[in-house]
Amino acid sequence: MSFDGIFTHYMVKELNEYLLNGRINKIYQVSNYELLFVIRSKETYKLLISIDPKYARIHITEMDYETPSEPPMFCMLLRKHLEGGLIETITQIGNDRIIEIRISNLNEIGDRVYKKLMVEIMGKHSNIILVNEETNLIIDAVKRISPFLNSYRTIQPGAEYILPPSQNKVNFFNGTEVDFNRFAAESDNLSRQLIDYFEGLSPLSSQELLHDAILTEAGIYHAYKKFIKRLETEYQPTMIITPKKDYFYVIDLKHIEGKRKHYPTLGSLLDRFYFDKENQERIKQQTQDLEKFIKNEYEKNKNKLNNLTTDLELAQQALNFRKIGDLILTYAYSITPGQSIVRVLDYETNEEVEIELEPNLTPVENANRYYAKYQKAKSAMVHITEQIESTKEEIAYFELLLEQIKNASLTDALEIRQELELLGYLKPQVTKIRKAKKPQYEKYLIDGV
Repeated sequence: MSFDGIFTHYMVKELNEYLLNGRINKIYQVSNYELLFVIRSKETYKLLISIDPKYARIHITEMDYETPSEPPMFCMLLRKHLEGGLIETITQIGNDRIIEIRISNLNEIGDRVYKKLMVEIMGKHSNIILVNEETNLIIDAVKRISPFLNSYRTIQPGAEYILPPSQNKVNFFNGTEVDFNRFAAESDNLSRQLIDYFEGLSPLSSQELLHDAILTEAGIYHAYKKFIKRLETEYQPTMIITPKKDYFYVIDLKHIEGKRKHYPTLGSLLDRFYFDKENQERIKQQTQDLEKFIKNEYEKNKNKLNNLTTDLELAQQALNFRKIGDLILTYAYSITPGQSIVRVLDYETNEEVEIELEPNLTPVENANRYYAKYQKAKSAMVHITEQIESTKEEIAYFELLLEQIKNASLTDALEIRQELELLGYLKPQVTKIRKAKKPQYEKYLIDGV
């Protein structure tokens, strides 16, 4: 992984440089997993926090993000507690991918209170948790976890905030020669052993550390010192583009071959690396139900067309009932009362045909019965033909929408939804207006009165 503890270490440095003592002006929830903070410090900056399972990260962004017109509940909660607040500190917990943003603000009666926004960047377990610093109780979180799912660590309003379980690793930046003497240079899995021992080290950074290293106990420690020095002296946010996969890190990774792109800040690096990927993911989140509806309508109309085609073939066959009626009248003289089947010569094909009769009806009544079936089939053909044309148009329409939704921006997707609502395919989305709660007055007793 590129966003490891070492990367987090330098990201916290960058956030402190730009955002420390900044005031939070506005908070938006861009998607289910993304928050956008507008912060006024030396200038106005945008802080993006994403806990997307695949793209979890935190950084200053210069990209424009479309925001929903109606903020979700968690966003409104953050606005209540954090908007107008000052960022007092931004710290990394150990060398892990956990960042604590300490924010001070004034409460309803003007007292200064402190909240902690805990950003845990841990893949699919990533989370954003708002904590009351005084009580260390959770106010709320993007992902709630009940005690039934995790007995060690409950993430719910009112629960005590507990850091993820410690793995008792050594902070990578505090490594000593004694630490490195533990490792056998001839080990086949040295990279994995280093990752298991040092906090903040990832497969990517451990491979870079060992690249061109002399594999002796002293050589591994020398490689470590060299790597630490490179982090200090060769700091350069870099993206490496390869045919199979792209990488990014705080320095150039010499063990990977590919095209290099350098950026002035970690934020600008992550903007370029993630924006296109996550933009598609964000659109997918927002339009998943819409795409599913369009696919269902498309498939439903295709099935309908198949059924209509079958009905049309049956109706066309039923047009033969008129000729059967004519044949019954032509050979009425040869039909005896109570007869259920008559065999007659078809004057068009000169072939003998067998006609079923109702025994209790006269030849004329039997002929009229077939004429009635003919008229019904004739009317059905007109209706079925109209339905087939209409269904073909529906299929073409939804096929076009499927192509559009694949490459749609969030605005395009919303326009498609509005169009479907106007055409009556979807029910208009109604925003529920909350009723204002009646104020609850406190009652006091003075001398029993």
